[in-house]
Amino acid sequence: MPLQTIIQTSFAAGVLSPRMRGRVDLQQYPAGAEDLTNVLVQSQGGATKRGGSYFVTAPRTNARVRLVPFIVSSAVAYVLEMGDNYMRILRNRALLTDGAAALEIATPYFAAELRELKFAQSADVMYVFHPNHQPRRITRGAGGAWSIAPVVFSNGPYDTENTGDVGAALPGSTASLGEGATTGGSTGGSGVGDGPDPVRDPGDGGEGPGGEASGGDAGGGEAGGEPDGEAGGGPGGLGEA
Repeated sequence: MPLQTIIQTSFAAGVLSPRMRGRVDLQQYPAGAEDLTNVLVQSQGGATKRGGSYFVTAPRTNARVRLVPFIVSSAVAYVLEMGDNYMRILRNRALLTDGAAALEIATPYFAAELRELKFAQSADVMYVFHPNHQPRRITRGAGGAWSIAPVVFSNGPYDTENTGDVGAALPGSTASLGEGATTGGSTGGSGVGDGPDPVRDPGDGGEGPGGEASGGDAGGGEAGGEPDGEAGGGPGGLGEA
């Protein structure tokens, strides 16, 4: 079988998931790639090699550091050098200085904790989170002033933990039994009828002498209707006349 060379004219679809292999029916398939490591896709569809990095300065110490982007806008961007209990700021291929020395801000983060840091940025403010420390806020102020300070949340981030009885009634609320409800007890019914029920049939004389029977230790029941109504609540379950 002769060798066939396929010409791919665009990589605009970017990297395709391995689950997309063989999906020649999709429009993005002819413009996708399996891997684009160190490659930048141009808006015209072509691909070019990623530019190299630029050496600005060595870390202040020999310990591991972490570089964090601090992007304010498309025209203003910084790189934060997070090191062992310190932070330095870089911009335009140089360190920001405070006079003749590099601007350096003390931080509570040790070198072993740098990989566990989480960041969230909004304009000139970046929040830093770590399970061992109170959240910090890095601020880029007016005139190039930088600061880092603990975050003081208003009413939170969580309210006071509820350590009381979660099943207790709310303040001001009352609990009552609905009509016809029965309560458990050690004695039987009262044996006194409630009289005629105006809602029921006029010829109905109400509950019989058996009255309303409350359940004993083994169960509860209700007796009503005719005088010879059958009372439940014997051992083993509920009965109803």
